[in-house]
Amino acid sequence: MPLSPFAQTLARPVASPVSRCAVASLIEAFSSLQGEGPYVGRRQLFVRFAGCHLACAYCDTTLTPDARGMAVTPLADESPSFFVENPLTPEALLSLMRPLLDAAPHHSVSLTGGEPLLYADFLRELAPALSARVPLYLETSGTHVEALADILPWVDIIAMDVKLASATGEPSPFAAHARFLDVARSRPQTRTFIKLVVGPYPPAEELAALGAILPARGVPVILQPVTRPDGSLGASAATLMRLQRELSQSLDDVRVIPQTHKVLGIA
Repeated sequence: MPLSPFAQTLARPVASPVSRCAVASLIEAFSSLQGEGPYVGRRQLFVRFAGCHLACAYCDTTLTPDARGMAVTPLADESPSFFVENPLTPEALLSLMRPLLDAAPHHSVSLTGGEPLLYADFLRELAPALSARVPLYLETSGTHVEALADILPWVDIIAMDVKLASATGEPSPFAAHARFLDVARSRPQTRTFIKLVVGPYPPAEELAALGAILPARGVPVILQPVTRPDGSLGASAATLMRLQRELSQSLDDVRVIPQTHKVLGIA
C-alpha cells in the first residue's frame, strides 16, 4: 500500500548541510532574558548562529549563512553594540564572550539561531571551554543527531523544537526528531524539553504522530502559540486548552507558555 501524504512526510530525510570547519558565521551576541519555555525570565547570554536548513513560516529571525559579521551587545539594557566580522573561530568568540559574562550574572549561554548544530566542528571546540565557565543551553530544531552526539557531554539544557507542518509549512521531520530525542535523553545530566509552536488548527493525525515519539514522563512539553507580526497569538485560548488537555492524557508535563519577551518588548 502506498504511503499517505502525511506518512511520506515522516519518511522523508532531513537535509543536513553540517559544516565541518572550526569557524562559524554569527548574527549577534547579547545579554537578555529568556522569553520562552520553562526557563523564562532567566538571564542568558544569547549567541545567535547564522543560517538554517529549515524555513519555518513563523520564524521571526533574519538569518543569512553569509552574514558579514555579528553585532555584540554586552548588556541589552545599557551598553552600546559593536560589530565583529565573520567568520569567527571558537577562540575569537570566547574572547568576546568573557567580558559579556563578567558584566552580569548569567544563568547560562543560549546557543541559538538559526541552527547552531550546523556548525559541528566549531561547537566541538567551543563547548568544552565554554561549559567550564557557564552552563550551556542549546536551542535546536532537533534534527541533527550526529552533531548533537558530538557535544552532548557539555550541554546542560536542550530546548528542542518539534516542527509541526501545520505551523511551519514544511514537512514534519518526526523520524529525525525521534532519533534526536533518544540521543538527548541518553545523558541523564542533560535536561531536555520540547517546544511545540502551534497554530490555530493542528490536525489530529499530527498530534497522534507527535505522541508516538514523545516519552510519557520526564520531558516537559511547552505549547507555544505562534506570535503574529502584530503581537497577537496565532492560536486561541480555547485551542491551547484543548491541546493541553489532549496531550496530557499521555504526557505528564504539558504547559502553555507564550513568548514573554514579545510582551516585554526585548530581543
